[in-house]
Amino acid sequence: MNQRYADRLKRATLSAEEAAEYIGISKTLLYAMAKARSIPWFPVGSRGSQKPQMRFRLSSLDHWMDEQERLNYEAPKGC
Repeated sequence: MNQRYADRLKRATLSAEEAAEYIGISKTLLYAMAKARSIPWFPVGSRGSQKPQMRFRLSSLDHWMDEQERLNYEAPKGC
């Protein structure tokens, strides 16, 4: 894979519907997690827009899932 293509993949973004499907949760849960700032996302639209579109960077979601997995399987302290 050439570097240019790899760089494009890192910047790839998903809509809320695509992101929910990608990580295997409902769109409703995804919106709740985004509102609580527990999952990485960014708004797309004009500044001050009443209803900006949510976008999720594929590389950020992968990193977030890796971190969730690590936290889930980390040994409890004191063991």
